Amino acid sequence: MATRRNTRINTIFSENIFDWIEKETDERGQSLAQTVRDKVSAAKREEEIFERINHLEKIIKKSHSLIIDQLVANDDVE
Repeated sequence: MATRRNTRINTIFSENIFDWIEKETDERGQSLAQTVRDKVSAAKREEEIFERINHLEKIIKKSHSLIIDQLVANDDVE
């Protein structure tokens, strides 16, 4: 029964996604394939941006940690 329910949910999801992409296609006046390619390209760009932000966040945290360590070391010397 669970497999049947999951299949039904997947079908409904797929139909809704297709309707959404088809609507986008009509609004843009493009082919369905071009709309899908555009969506995939946009998702890849967003993923790359997210990865860059994560990398910068790690650098900032490391820099912050080094600055704090340096300040603590200077306080110990005085």
